[in-house]
Amino acid sequence: MRPSLILCLLLAGCADKPMAPGAKALEDSLGLDPAAAEGAFDRALAGDPKDALALNWRGRMKLDRLDFQGAADDFGAALKLDPGLAAAWYNRGNVRIDLGDHLGALADLKEAARLDPGLTGAPYSAGVVKLAMGDCIGAQEAFAIAFNAESWLIQSLLKRGEAFSCLGDPVEAVGLFDKMIKYEPASFSARVSRAGAKRELLDYAGAVEDYAEVIRMAPDLVLGYQARAQALDDSQREEAALLDLDKAVSIEPEDGRLYEARGHVRYHLKRYAAAVADWEAAKRLNPRRGRNLEAYIDYARKKAKGG
Repeated sequence: MRPSLILCLLLAGCADKPMAPGAKALEDSLGLDPAAAEGAFDRALAGDPKDALALNWRGRMKLDRLDFQGAADDFGAALKLDPGLAAAWYNRGNVRIDLGDHLGALADLKEAARLDPGLTGAPYSAGVVKLAMGDCIGAQEAFAIAFNAESWLIQSLLKRGEAFSCLGDPVEAVGLFDKMIKYEPASFSARVSRAGAKRELLDYAGAVEDYAEVIRMAPDLVLGYQARAQALDDSQREEAALLDLDKAVSIEPEDGRLYEARGHVRYHLKRYAAAVADWEAAKRLNPRRGRNLEAYIDYARKKAKGG
């Protein structure tokens, strides 16, 4: 759950320090694709291999083309030359998220925030790490710091909502998702997350409404149909749920989970033979689920025979 690269670059550039590297290297890199821009900094470093700022910028170019380890190496080299370079701590912290080094990422982000409180993305990124580590309380606190420091960091609302959901507080989560959607009505993630929180609150009508918007945004994705079917089934609207699952199966005919879910809906509708057929298909596509489904299949077969 790494923050978007554009967000990282913008935040790293918002700090008062450090200043950009030499005008020549920066000018040479403008308008180029990441690999070519990286070459401009290669040339600058050939002339001055101890230019920490150029190393930091080259690391950002490597990050732009998803060379995470190369970027981390450049940020680390920059920090050896200039341990006070807050942006390099921040950038390496974000790269370490991608590399799965959560503790290293937190240490780097903490140092970035200490050196430059203007790097408001540091607490946001720390919240992302803590949420990934299962520290829901710490994540919620970090996202609150990020949003209070920079209200334009509206992604913090979404992440704080996810942290509250993780803490089992869907009421607070829904309120934060509401604010997120107010700022960004087209936020797909906020719609999905709010629908899930509403479902936890047994607000099935609200969940169905949000999932309908998810489907409108992404009509070719299974996610909206499958999730809406669950909410519809929960609210005993099985026929409508069945239509959604039929659509989902037509999109992903090899997804055993869809057949399993449709089997349960058909069972609720007392269509036992059809339920058995779906569960058999689910077993074929996902053999690991076979043992879990055997009892359902045996019972539904008896019911289909009038037992």
